[in-house]
Amino acid sequence: MRGTFTVYEKRSYRQDNGIYKGIFFYGGYAIHGYPKVPLYPASHGCARVYDGNQDFLWRRVFVGERVATY
Repeated sequence: MRGTFTVYEKRSYRQDNGIYKGIFFYGGYAIHGYPKVPLYPASHGCARVYDGNQDFLWRRVFVGERVATY
């Protein structure tokens, strides 16, 4: 999905499905950490990054900020 969206929720924990520190920007779509990130598209709209990278993003992205996807 392409567009510009607004972060509406952050979750500071790992969910049962493995999503780590989700930063949600549209419906159930999020920037989130995961233990493995394949080199091919494997998501239904989320932006998946390694857990360590998500720790970095988590501290810098806030509710209300804009997210652009391409």
